[in-house]
Amino acid sequence: MGNRMTAWGALIGGALAIASAAPVFSQQPSVEAPPLLNASFESPEVTTPENDFPPENWSCFASKPGDKVGCTAKVKRTGSQSLVFKAPSAANGFEGASQEIVVTPSNRYGFTAYVIGDGSDKLGAGSIGQVHIEWRSADGKEISRVYGPTWDLNISSTRWERFFVEGDAPGNAASGLVVIMFYSKSSPGNGTFYVDDCEFIGIPPKNASPRRDSSTRMSGFLKTNSGSRPSRSESR
Repeated sequence: MGNRMTAWGALIGGALAIASAAPVFSQQPSVEAPPLLNASFESPEVTTPENDFPPENWSCFASKPGDKVGCTAKVKRTGSQSLVFKAPSAANGFEGASQEIVVTPSNRYGFTAYVIGDGSDKLGAGSIGQVHIEWRSADGKEISRVYGPTWDLNISSTRWERFFVEGDAPGNAASGLVVIMFYSKSSPGNGTFYVDDCEFIGIPPKNASPRRDSSTRMSGFLKTNSGSRPSRSESR
């Protein structure tokens, strides 16, 4: 009996020494990012089947007057609405939607958008969609941009696909402009896709420094097993 208790005490003592000597990796520091506004395009509420309702909090643009990007209730991933992009009416045309967000210089950020095609109006050859982030200085001038992957006529019309772009804000960046684009090189008027559930996030650094932490697994183990005998069936 005495030998078993002595051994148990030695085990606890050794474990305490190991626990106090070994650094515990803390969680990676978080990077705060302001949330996108109207990220699921629920506002304004659509009252007609046409895309005549530009999404609130987003800036929409097009290479030719009359080409529109707008909210629709026809297709949605969540909620009641999504954002619909119909092909520009002229060759070499483009259209898009953007939103500007305050960022911290040198931090890393990511932008996500879910996209689905229209089975009855597939994108034509030479047409692509894309997400990107433009970094801007305090005076509104573009510093640089980072491009995400593209989608084309092969975009699914039955399954929402996630598109993601990430990058480091330059040292002199004050904001990031997240952009969803539709380019049509040689298929004017052909193609529709929908976008929903966008998100802008801060991304922690890939390497976190270890730190000592008074709250360890071993301290919890000792608290739970204080005063008890070791058992052959006990596992850790």
